[in-house]
Amino acid sequence: MWRQVVNFPGTYQKFTATSMTGYAMARGVRMGWLDEGFRDTVVLAWQGISERIEDSGKVVDACFGSGTNADVQYYLDRPAVSGFDDRGGSMALWFTAEVLMLRTLSWPGLDAA
Repeated sequence: MWRQVVNFPGTYQKFTATSMTGYAMARGVRMGWLDEGFRDTVVLAWQGISERIEDSGKVVDACFGSGTNADVQYYLDRPAVSGFDDRGGSMALWFTAEVLMLRTLSWPGLDAA
Protein backbone atom coordinates (compact mmCIF):
# COMPACT_ATOMS: atom_id res chain seq x y z
CA MET A 1 0.00 0.00 0.00
CA TRP A 2 1.18 3.50 -0.77
CA ARG A 3 1.09 5.88 2.15
CA GLN A 4 -0.68 9.22 2.48
CA VAL A 5 2.75 10.88 2.29
CA VAL A 6 4.95 8.38 0.46
CA ASN A 7 8.27 9.34 2.07
CA PHE A 8 6.88 10.00 5.56
CA PRO A 9 6.82 6.85 7.73
CA GLY A 10 3.76 6.47 9.92
CA THR A 11 1.19 8.04 7.61
CA TYR A 12 -1.79 5.85 6.82
CA GLN A 13 -1.90 3.34 3.98
CA LYS A 14 -4.00 5.09 1.38
CA PHE A 15 -6.71 3.15 -0.46
CA THR A 16 -7.17 5.70 -3.24
CA ALA A 17 -3.50 6.16 -4.14
CA THR A 18 -2.95 2.41 -4.15
CA SER A 19 -6.01 1.88 -6.36
CA MET A 20 -4.88 4.53 -8.87
CA THR A 21 -1.28 3.37 -8.97
CA GLY A 22 -2.22 -0.31 -9.11
CA TYR A 23 -4.63 0.40 -11.96
CA ALA A 24 -2.02 2.36 -13.91
CA MET A 25 0.62 -0.33 -13.53
CA ALA A 26 -1.79 -3.20 -14.30
CA ARG A 27 -3.03 -1.45 -17.42
CA GLY A 28 0.49 -0.52 -18.44
CA VAL A 29 1.66 -4.11 -18.24
CA ARG A 30 -1.45 -5.46 -19.96
CA MET A 31 -1.10 -2.99 -22.82
CA GLY A 32 2.65 -3.63 -23.17
CA TRP A 33 3.68 -0.14 -22.06
CA LEU A 34 5.41 -1.52 -18.95
CA ASP A 35 7.42 -4.71 -18.68
CA GLU A 36 6.52 -7.74 -16.59
CA GLY A 37 8.87 -6.50 -13.85
CA PHE A 38 5.86 -4.67 -12.38
CA ARG A 39 3.99 -7.93 -11.79
CA ASP A 40 4.85 -8.35 -8.10
CA THR A 41 3.98 -4.72 -7.32
CA VAL A 42 0.59 -5.06 -9.04
CA VAL A 43 -0.14 -8.25 -7.09
CA LEU A 44 0.80 -6.59 -3.78
CA ALA A 45 -1.31 -3.53 -4.56
CA TRP A 46 -4.26 -5.80 -5.40
CA GLN A 47 -3.85 -7.74 -2.17
CA GLY A 48 -3.82 -4.49 -0.18
CA ILE A 49 -6.91 -3.11 -1.91
CA SER A 50 -8.93 -6.33 -1.83
CA GLU A 51 -8.30 -6.65 1.93
CA ARG A 52 -9.75 -3.16 2.45
CA ILE A 53 -13.09 -3.62 0.70
CA GLU A 54 -15.86 -5.06 2.84
CA ASP A 55 -18.52 -7.33 1.35
CA SER A 56 -20.97 -4.45 1.77
CA GLY A 57 -18.81 -2.18 -0.41
CA LYS A 58 -17.36 -0.08 2.39
CA VAL A 59 -13.69 0.82 1.96
CA VAL A 60 -10.95 1.49 4.50
CA ASP A 61 -8.64 4.54 4.40
CA ALA A 62 -9.66 6.37 1.25
CA CYS A 63 -8.79 10.04 0.98
CA PHE A 64 -10.71 13.08 -0.22
CA GLY A 65 -9.40 14.59 -3.43
CA SER A 66 -6.92 17.36 -2.95
CA GLY A 67 -4.91 19.78 -4.98
CA THR A 68 -1.26 20.47 -4.49
CA ASN A 69 0.21 22.19 -1.48
CA ALA A 70 3.83 22.96 -0.60
CA ASP A 71 3.23 22.28 3.10
CA VAL A 72 3.57 18.59 4.00
CA GLN A 73 1.44 19.24 7.10
CA TYR A 74 -1.52 19.85 4.77
CA TYR A 75 -1.31 16.20 3.68
CA LEU A 76 -0.53 14.87 7.14
CA ASP A 77 -3.72 16.50 8.47
CA ARG A 78 -6.04 15.10 5.78
CA PRO A 79 -8.39 12.54 7.30
CA ALA A 80 -8.83 9.01 6.05
CA VAL A 81 -12.34 8.01 4.98
CA SER A 82 -13.67 4.62 5.96
CA GLY A 83 -17.11 3.57 4.85
CA PHE A 84 -18.99 4.14 1.63
CA ASP A 85 -16.96 6.39 -0.65
CA ASP A 86 -17.94 6.94 -4.28
CA ARG A 87 -14.52 8.28 -5.26
CA GLY A 88 -12.47 5.53 -3.60
CA GLY A 89 -14.91 2.86 -4.70
CA SER A 90 -14.74 3.96 -8.33
CA MET A 91 -10.93 3.88 -8.27
CA ALA A 92 -11.08 0.36 -6.87
CA LEU A 93 -13.51 -0.65 -9.65
CA TRP A 94 -11.10 0.56 -12.32
CA PHE A 95 -8.31 -1.44 -10.69
CA THR A 96 -10.60 -4.46 -10.36
CA ALA A 97 -11.43 -4.35 -14.08
CA GLU A 98 -7.72 -4.43 -14.96
CA VAL A 99 -7.11 -7.26 -12.48
CA LEU A 100 -9.87 -9.28 -14.11
CA MET A 101 -8.32 -8.74 -17.53
CA LEU A 102 -4.90 -9.78 -16.20
CA ARG A 103 -6.48 -12.93 -14.76
CA THR A 104 -7.21 -13.98 -18.34
CA LEU A 105 -3.42 -13.94 -18.79
CA SER A 106 -3.13 -16.37 -15.84
CA TRP A 107 -1.26 -14.06 -13.52
CA PRO A 108 -0.37 -15.83 -10.26
CA GLY A 109 -1.53 -13.96 -7.16
CA LEU A 110 -4.62 -12.49 -8.82
CA ASP A 111 -6.65 -15.69 -8.81
CA ALA A 112 -8.59 -14.59 -5.72
CA ALA A 113 -9.94 -11.49 -7.49
